[in-house]
Amino acid sequence: MSISPTSILSKPEGSNKVPTSTFAYLRARFRHRVYTLIIGLFKKSALSQADLARRLGYDPAQLSRLLSGPGNLTLDTISDILFAIGGLELGISVSDPLGAKNKNIAVEAQKASSSTPATPITQVLWSKSTEDIPRFVQHPRGAANTPSVKLAA
Repeated sequence: MSISPTSILSKPEGSNKVPTSTFAYLRARFRHRVYTLIIGLFKKSALSQADLARRLGYDPAQLSRLLSGPGNLTLDTISDILFAIGGLELGISVSDPLGAKNKNIAVEAQKASSSTPATPITQVLWSKSTEDIPRFVQHPRGAANTPSVKLAA
């Protein structure tokens, strides 16, 4: 039996092909994070699965399959589920998981590109030290009607 060497994450350089295993790892990690977010918010909502299925217009069995484990949900499905749970919208943020300081690249890009404030939404960020535990941070320019969710400092 042969054992293939484990791929170590490294920053893409030049025109070198990124290993398929790296993409697979990052996709699985992202799916797990989205699933953890949805399940956490669903449990906090105190909705029953039947109530959430009715809000979404889904058959209860279909919703049960979606909530059974991390899957490859479409962006539309994620958006629908978050809004049906509590009127929530997913904020987008990117980070450099291989960077020394784990910078929030999206915030820096926004500052550089425009002085116009972003639409107030709830952002979901992951820190390097607690990579599997989502932190919810209210957008600093949040409007009064924007839901405030605080789970970690």
